[in-house]
Amino acid sequence: MNAIHTLVISDVHLESADCRAELLLSLLQSCPFEVLIIAGDLYENGGVIGDEQFKLVGRLRELRKKLIYVSGNHDFSENRFVNRFIGVRPVKRYEWNMGQKRFYVVHGHQFDRFCFIFSEPVIEKLILRFFQLTQWMDPQKLHISGWIEQFRVKLSGHFAKRARKFAKKHGVSSIICGHTHRPDHIAFLSEKDGHIEYLNCGSWTEKECSLVTIDESGQAKLCCVSAEKGHLSVVPMQTLRLA
Repeated sequence: MNAIHTLVISDVHLESADCRAELLLSLLQSCPFEVLIIAGDLYENGGVIGDEQFKLVGRLRELRKKLIYVSGNHDFSENRFVNRFIGVRPVKRYEWNMGQKRFYVVHGHQFDRFCFIFSEPVIEKLILRFFQLTQWMDPQKLHISGWIEQFRVKLSGHFAKRARKFAKKHGVSSIICGHTHRPDHIAFLSEKDGHIEYLNCGSWTEKECSLVTIDESGQAKLCCVSAEKGHLSVVPMQTLRLA
């Protein structure tokens, strides 16, 4: 893997009990990079920042000169304690040129037809708890979690197509989002529209955490992060699809 210039992560969800703060902190302490972009939903309302999460916030403050923070549908206020402590003001989007590509980062709730649901913390928590419950029900051969995953794949596909439409309209070659919590990498190839690349960072609340890396040539990769026996690894995911 070429040297990483930019890391893009999303959906950290500080204050959530599901936040994988310790793993993300290890990544930010051990992985060299020049720019860190948070593509929205750094935190959510209604929880408590624990010790590991507070250490992560401290690390983000140390990295504030390298940090670009794109707001998401959970990042309601610029006056939050976390924002003030880190010292970085959120922006609605971020775009730049790297290599021969024009990159555009946005959280992605703008492309979500169901965002009115997922913007309501109580309703969203109920839905997420239902998803978790299906994992326990599967051993009873109800196969509900498989159906849920198929639904998420279909929803992510619609999401990606709307992101592609937006990228075409704005002359963007690579659009990077979060929001869906499902990592994805799709290359849309068309003689009419040219080559548009869609990447979704995934989240830091799932069993498998993921991020996007970009090197100085503009090559973007979707990677998963794992820590086994104290060893941290960032491994490219074989998820690139052509459409």
